[in-house]
This record gives sequence, structure tokens and C-alpha cells, in this order.
Amino acid sequence: HLKSGNVATLGLRSGEPAQIDFDAKSGQVTDIRGVLGTPSAQKCLFTGVYVLSPEIFDFIPAGKVSSIVTAFVAVIRSGLRMGGVLLDGGHWFDLGTVESYKNVHHAIAEGLNFSHNPDLTWPQFVHPGASMGAGVQLAGMNAIGDGAEVGDDTQLEDCILWPGSKTASRLHLRDCIVRSSIAASAESQIL
Repeated sequence: HLKSGNVATLGLRSGEPAQIDFDAKSGQVTDIRGVLGTPSAQKCLFTGVYVLSPEIFDFIPAGKVSSIVTAFVAVIRSGLRMGGVLLDGGHWFDLGTVESYKNVHHAIAEGLNFSHNPDLTWPQFVHPGASMGAGVQLAGMNAIGDGAEVGDDTQLEDCILWPGSKTASRLHLRDCIVRSSIAASAESQIL
């Protein structure tokens, strides 16, 4: 990024949704979401990972909430360098929907191996810091985070409990996510 003189360098991947036009020869992003009408031969997925130079702040309005993508388009429009790097190696998961978030948990439970992870105790499907009440029953794939509290006689089937989340006793939860800011009870709406 620093050697290129880019105002921003975006992490890109081959795949969908392909909203970035990328010129691999120059290493430059030529359009985002077709806003500028300057397509290139290669369309890529934006990973949401990027490196920025301080000049980017010239393109972000002060005191306003603004999308970084708007700033990226303004950089391209200005003629300054908006770079991209293809990061097609390894595994990549979009976590932008509840369903895709659940899918990555299932993939890990089914044995997806992240060889770069030096922590040999990972993944832990029930974190040692979780508190499991008496008579808790687990079925399917469950991920229970640090500090989560599962009430007595609760049944969990294919659930994700974020760190610090809590459930009441005597619940049967299936295919849901319990956030840390929610205490799940019989009356709860759970994703």
C-alpha cells in the first residue's frame, strides 16, 4: 500500500457479489457498484478489509455519518490511486446475514480447519468460561461463548450463544442466535 501511493487499497476476492471493477494489470480499482460507468475486465467481491492513507480524510465529510464506499468512489473520481489486492487464498466467509453467520459455524463444526490458528484448543464449542446449568441438553452444532449462562434444564439445538448471553431455565431453543445483550426467555424473539 505505501509503495503504491494509493489513497486506499481494498482487499478483494473472486466471487459474488462482484461489485468492484478491478484492473489487475495496474492494481487499480476502476469502479464500485457501477457508479462511475468505468468497468474493467475483472469483477471482484469487496471483503470489507482495506488499508487507508491519511488523504482519505479529504473525501470524508466532517461531522457527518458517511459510508466509506462514498469516499472510495470520490477518490476514483478525483483521479487519485484506489488500489486493490486479490486475496483468493484460504477460506472466506461473508458474515453479512444471519444465515451466512450460522453457515460458518456449521462449517467449523464439520471440521473446517484454519491452519494459521496457533491456538490448538480452538474451536471450543462450549467455552470453559460458560456456565451450564443442571440438566442442560445439547444437540446438533452449538457454539457457547465465554461468560454465557445457560439455565437449568434448557435444551439447545443448533444454537449460537454469544459471550455474556443468558438463557432462562427450562427453554428449548432451536436454530437461533442469542446475543450478549439479550437474556433469552420463553417470551424472547431470537434470531
